[in-house]
Amino acid sequence: MFTNTETGEKIQDKDYAYHYRNAQRTIKVAAAKAARLIVVDEDRGDVAQAVELIGDDVQDVDAFKAYVENYHVVSIEDWVGNVTLDEVAEIIQGFEDVFAGTWQSERDYTEEMLAEGIFGEVEGTLSGYIDAESLTRDLFINDFFSLNAPGGLVWVFHNC
Repeated sequence: MFTNTETGEKIQDKDYAYHYRNAQRTIKVAAAKAARLIVVDEDRGDVAQAVELIGDDVQDVDAFKAYVENYHVVSIEDWVGNVTLDEVAEIIQGFEDVFAGTWQSERDYTEEMLAEGIFGEVEGTLSGYIDAESLTRDLFINDFFSLNAPGGLVWVFHNC
């Protein structure tokens, strides 16, 4: 039998391995958090510069800010001292990978995709049977998402 030095709890021999693994896991998590905080502190100046130059790195700054505000824990204004430079690069790359552009509506985006033949060529009378409204609804359930943009527009993103 062992005694937990912090709590004074008695630990049976059969439970020792569990408590030992749990303590080791706690130590590893704490060490990883400490190491990340060191990198965050070291990257402070570079992250501040990256925030200032964000307009040079992304194609639509307002859409990027909306994307970050809606899908990331830390807003751009709070990046300095909270994220690493590598994380900034990952967020920017993630935005560039999913951003499809600014459109009048989700339906306009779907109709543009139809016109460009993204779903295959649909010609003649068959094109009259495509319900763009239903297709838009289906696409924006899983494959795409949008955020409201100024002026009644929407920013469209791939959901990948």
